[in-house]
Amino acid sequence: MEESSLSLDKSLLRTLADSDLQNVAKDVGEIFIDSFLSDGVARDLPIINSIRALAKTGINIRDRLFVGKVLRFLQPFGQYTAEERRSFFNSLNADELKKASQAIVLYLDRLDSLDKPAMLAKVFEAYMLQRIDHRSMLYFCHFIDSVFILVWKEYYAVIKSWYDRTEDPLNLKKISGDDAIALEKVGFYREEHEAERTRKTPDNNDAMFDYDITNTSESSTVKARQVT
Repeated sequence: MEESSLSLDKSLLRTLADSDLQNVAKDVGEIFIDSFLSDGVARDLPIINSIRALAKTGINIRDRLFVGKVLRFLQPFGQYTAEERRSFFNSLNADELKKASQAIVLYLDRLDSLDKPAMLAKVFEAYMLQRIDHRSMLYFCHFIDSVFILVWKEYYAVIKSWYDRTEDPLNLKKISGDDAIALEKVGFYREEHEAERTRKTPDNNDAMFDYDITNTSESSTVKARQVT
């Protein structure tokens, strides 16, 4: 089947399963350069070819932004080989994986910040590694979409200060009341703790949900917890 005829969710999975993503970062900053679709690494990605096919009359501003979001989403997966990603996908429920990829495409299209695709990638990576289940993945995608990016940035700064313990324990950062309300209103804290409670390690012991969706700067984890 031609890549251009694939649905976006299928081409996204094909991209994740088969493509070399290590050099995607080189194209991430080029979303407003006319030549990037024909000259860059993005040219060879199935998901990008599908977007180009859908934009039959040319790539407009919204298409360019969507491509930029897709590239930012794909970038973290370059740390895994295509063989590793295929192995992870093969271990997942096929129907749930299909629904997950459809959800990712829908959310990528509507995200209101170019910082959020990396957060979405963090969630999908956690799902791929079976650190969270399909239900939790959908909830966290919803949270990312629903909450203003500056709230997430403050949340991450607070969680990082608690995790690093570099400050006086009596003077650790606390999330502001308004931001805490924003997170509570969408149900984030409740689902975060549910993910903690239900997540299992490979040896089936209870484990803390340690895949903080706001920690997009590196692959290491920052333990997430409710901040009051």
